[in-house]
Amino acid sequence: MSFCQTSLGWLLFYGAMTCWAGTSVSERGAPQNQPKPMWSIKLDAVPESNRKYFHGKPNSPDDWGLSFLDETRLVVHYVTHSAGGGLSSRGVPGETEPLQMHVRVLDANSGIEKSRVDLPTHTDESMLLVNNKEQILARTGGVLRLYDLDFSVLRERALPHKAPYDQWQLAISPSGKTLLIAYYRPSISEIEILDSSNFRILAKWTDSYLGDSFSISDTGVVRPDADQRNILMRSFGEGDWQVLAGRPTISCINRPTFVTDSVVLAGCREVFLLGIDGKLLMKDDFGEHVHVGRIAVSQEGNAAVLAIAKTKESFFDVPGRLIWAKLAIYDISSKSRKSTLNRNPSSKVGDEFVYDFAISPDGRKLAVMDYNVVTVYEIEQSDSHKSADLLQ
Repeated sequence: MSFCQTSLGWLLFYGAMTCWAGTSVSERGAPQNQPKPMWSIKLDAVPESNRKYFHGKPNSPDDWGLSFLDETRLVVHYVTHSAGGGLSSRGVPGETEPLQMHVRVLDANSGIEKSRVDLPTHTDESMLLVNNKEQILARTGGVLRLYDLDFSVLRERALPHKAPYDQWQLAISPSGKTLLIAYYRPSISEIEILDSSNFRILAKWTDSYLGDSFSISDTGVVRPDADQRNILMRSFGEGDWQVLAGRPTISCINRPTFVTDSVVLAGCREVFLLGIDGKLLMKDDFGEHVHVGRIAVSQEGNAAVLAIAKTKESFFDVPGRLIWAKLAIYDISSKSRKSTLNRNPSSKVGDEFVYDFAISPDGRKLAVMDYNVVTVYEIEQSDSHKSADLLQ
């Protein structure tokens, strides 16, 4: 499942690695077998409003993307202009809304379309999530709705704008059971934790701004600190933020992501797997000028996919021109990299790459959306992927 807005040239923050203890997977020793493509289709329209870059902004409005409903169904969404043209205002969308979110449910084994719906929406206020009940949560403008697979509305929640510069943030746990809704206005966030299948409130509190790179489990939330040096964690509705991990154990953090309630994956220039007790379980280093981007995890918590990009360093020693991009696939139980897919984003709108990916709940399929083309790959299942130079 899936969850810093900038050009790819400023892909991620950077840092140097110091001493650690755990399992190491080096680029030299890791396997390079490629996932096998199962099918590929071209969408009947092209995304026009793009808010998700190659490395992603996981909890912001996503005008396009994809998610697995289960092992056999994939849901794809993308926003285009309707015949009305022009931009919309904030508020609750109506039938004359000039933007449409197109939602397509595809057979994950063949790419055959099973169902579709077009929903009126607003500029920069679109998002789609899936829960553990094979239900779709779609934000379209000032409303979050819960749909069944026939696109009948089961629940809805208004997300009104009440003040200048305010915003709503949504996130769902890897299991799909728990939903976070945060309403931010300058200086404070009002946070609610809900059951994703019925919108029942489980916890609520006020806090500072969560940032763009937080992640939730069914029990808590993690985020990087302002300097990207420490991972902070707190339980829902109680206690204070605590440092989960930081230097010297790990060098820098861009987007800590829960894989399960007890395991967190994070990256910057390296990839780190951590227990919620702060213990370092695995480190994977891809070498100089390589930067870790967005992270997608399986609903069962057994696999994860990370965007990895190598860039040419600029004069100011920050990530510059893209040299190559890969998707690295990890087996969480064995703490190892299973395979790597060489996959550069192919198309831009302005300076933005139209690129997203997701992994199936069982970790056996990888779906990639590259502009208006969706491809699903089969991930090889074997024990032969373990690195030859693991350090215990």
